[in-house]
Amino acid sequence: VKHRVLADSRLSRLSMIYFGGPSLEEKIAPLPSLVSKEEESLYRELTWREYKNAAYKTRLSDDRITLFYKSSNT
Repeated sequence: VKHRVLADSRLSRLSMIYFGGPSLEEKIAPLPSLVSKEEESLYRELTWREYKNAAYKTRLSDDRITLFYKSSNT
């Protein structure tokens, strides 16, 4: 993730990476309050494990979320 830091040039600075996420079985879906009753979500519900597996199998530039797009026949 690109970011910008304004650091004090007189003091040393330490940056650390922190990776966190939900449990692998946590379900990912839009909040019901964000999807109207007349509309349906464009993406199927998935687990964090499914998303991570997709991420590891695709290139960084790939649009991974399209793997979970609901087809018109579902």
